[in-house]
Amino acid sequence: MAGFTMQYTSLHSNSTSARDFDKEDEHYAIFTNANDWAYSKPSESISEEALNSVFGRIGYSYADRYFATASIRRDASSKLAPENNYGIFPAFSGSWKISSEKFFHSSFINLLKLRAGWGQVGNVALVPNYSYNVPLSMVGPMAMGVDGSNLIYGLYQNTISNRNLKWETTEQTSVGLDISILSNSLSLSVDYFHKLTKDLIDRIPISQTAGIATEPYGNVGSVLNRGWEISANYTKYIGEVEMNISGNVSTVKSEVKDLGGREELTHSNSTDGGSSRPLRSAVGQPWYSYKLIKTDGLFQTQEEIDNYTWTDPQTGVSQKIQPNAVPGDLKFIDYNDDGIINDDDRQYMGSYLPELTYSFGADFKYRNFDFSFFFQGISGVKIYSGYKKMGYQGRNNGYVLADVLDSWTYNKNSNIPRLSIQSDPNNNFNSDNNFFLDNGSYLRLKNVTIGYTLPKTLMQQVGMRGMDIRIYASSENTLTFTDYRGFDPEVGNTGLDGNTYPIARVFNFGLNLIF
Repeated sequence: MAGFTMQYTSLHSNSTSARDFDKEDEHYAIFTNANDWAYSKPSESISEEALNSVFGRIGYSYADRYFATASIRRDASSKLAPENNYGIFPAFSGSWKISSEKFFHSSFINLLKLRAGWGQVGNVALVPNYSYNVPLSMVGPMAMGVDGSNLIYGLYQNTISNRNLKWETTEQTSVGLDISILSNSLSLSVDYFHKLTKDLIDRIPISQTAGIATEPYGNVGSVLNRGWEISANYTKYIGEVEMNISGNVSTVKSEVKDLGGREELTHSNSTDGGSSRPLRSAVGQPWYSYKLIKTDGLFQTQEEIDNYTWTDPQTGVSQKIQPNAVPGDLKFIDYNDDGIINDDDRQYMGSYLPELTYSFGADFKYRNFDFSFFFQGISGVKIYSGYKKMGYQGRNNGYVLADVLDSWTYNKNSNIPRLSIQSDPNNNFNSDNNFFLDNGSYLRLKNVTIGYTLPKTLMQQVGMRGMDIRIYASSENTLTFTDYRGFDPEVGNTGLDGNTYPIARVFNFGLNLIF
């Protein structure tokens, strides 16, 4: 098989705004009734994007025992500079159905197949249009003149063009085993994968003195992900009950292999718009790891603060490590042993990737009744809780969480720091520290459904022969079991919870009609 695809996207947007209406009636607040048209200049943007792909695939099988597939594709994107806009991505896979061999004889094992594969895929999803020739951006209006009545607009370079940016390539090698036993009622699949992403695309940190508002995208290094995936399915009839039970579990370990000579990469992801940046990547660590200042509980007395000192090995002079602390403040670990608590004391503390991802469910049918459920969960995962960072300090920042009533200010046995209503000289809430790192493991009942199909004899009696009517009730995201104190442990966003809107619980009731 061979083919060619072409995708072209053209975007054209414009906006116009006006203000100062005499009244707010919805039928009056239209453009022609505005009194002020000078506040905002009309804007317009035009962009184009094209993607061309040429691909081919060939397959081979012999005697229901040996199977092989090979493919290759060439993708080209207008997002990249002409000299780097294409990538070539081959793939190969094969399997050996051992149970079809003449030498294989087993009344217990019905299927035994060994699989292996290797392949590459490309990605430029993160890359914006015209990354190699960034258009100028507009800023303004800026009030100029003696009375500020002269409104001036300007142009500036928002980011840096990068003609060297090329396709991100993910190369995966996998081996697997499929087995079915007990007259094919129980099937099991086991896979091991080794996935290396090269020329990884992400934002490149640049100096603030460069005068650039947005960090440009570039190829920053390579990351290795490897792990296991196991799935099982069991089907059984017990009398008139038909049941199907399934489940799967997977593990993944991430490791940065290269950052293009950099020691560390600071990611711009934040829970509060930019000032808090707890994520870093470094060689030997997982991609998007937490790098935080470690805490050691709360200071209970001024004496503890006075005794927490550092002695200069050259002069022998001692000094307080946290001179601005008061009782009820967090105690920080001086990781680099220099007597000062700052970003140099950050330590790597894992990543947002779960150690284990799993799911299980079942379907049951008994005569005209059917029932099903599905659970999904993760464990060994950490969440950086921005909602605690904003809601525990007690300031007028939009909301205060009820947990502050159990803070050190009211309960001296609490692990929650004292309220910092007016100021935070110890940086309890202004630093990226592991007090805000929470266990994000959860088990969620994603779906449960019960239904009843009206008997065919009844349908015939009411003159609806050949029609099936099923009445059902179901719910989505029904229950969640977790120790996480935030709105929802399923935060996404590389593990940063900046008050992520929770997944809705949905209840459905309905009819299925089949003619």
